Amino acid sequence: MKLKIKFFNFFWYLYNAINFKNMKIKSYLLLCIIFLSTIFLINAQTNKVTYQYTSPIKIDIAVLYYNDTVSFFNYGAFSEGKDETNKQTSTNTADMSIVIDDSDSIGTYQYISNEKIYERRNIKKKYYTIIEKFTPLDWQLIDSTQKIGNYTCQLASTFCYGQTFYAWYTSEIPSDKAPWKLGGLPGLILHAYDKERKHEWKATNIEFDVEFDFSVYPSDDEKITLKKYSDLREEENQKIMRLAETIAAQHGGSVSFEQTNNYLEKEIER
Repeated sequence: MKLKIKFFNFFWYLYNAINFKNMKIKSYLLLCIIFLSTIFLINAQTNKVTYQYTSPIKIDIAVLYYNDTVSFFNYGAFSEGKDETNKQTSTNTADMSIVIDDSDSIGTYQYISNEKIYERRNIKKKYYTIIEKFTPLDWQLIDSTQKIGNYTCQLASTFCYGQTFYAWYTSEIPSDKAPWKLGGLPGLILHAYDKERKHEWKATNIEFDVEFDFSVYPSDDEKITLKKYSDLREEENQKIMRLAETIAAQHGGSVSFEQTNNYLEKEIER
């Protein structure tokens, strides 16, 4: 609110500081100031949407902050384990079965601004900022509506990162911002999911005109591409498998691997 008040006060000071002899011009200027201030206040307003995020391995809370120019989406308000499949298990001292999980790490965020997506993820607690060019999604409207809470929502679908996503959005809250990278619709997304429903976002609360400092993002981590991050993650998985094979061989046993693919990006531009 401080920025909004300072903006209005600046123009009000300018209006009073200028000595207008022509009252008609002064009246026109006053109307312009009121109009510009109204537009600024609407565009500068920051809203907050809380989602419940469900994936094959966890149920999490995610939060979206947005205004007309920038958005910030964060996982990890808390995390509740959904099952035990991502833990290492052993049948005896020689034979092992290891599951390597490729899900999003807890606490990541996406910051979308100036046609770029900045996303923070980690590998073994080393954090990276992944930079992607923001490409508008090709949404197809579907002739289906439903009420979500007090809002009438329209269904749409799109294909990105190698899979199909569906989204219920409401034009009653005009914004092209969205959870994850699913932006571009003419209204706020209240419910979204992939075709297999492995990943799902459901809005649980909406707050209007909140305070949030976008200026501290993105972080100062090493900047890499999504492809580079994918390669680094695969290298780390290979290291884990080689180490497990070595340990098992030393005990005269064997090791088997199951690599889960819970990642949202099934395909990455090479």
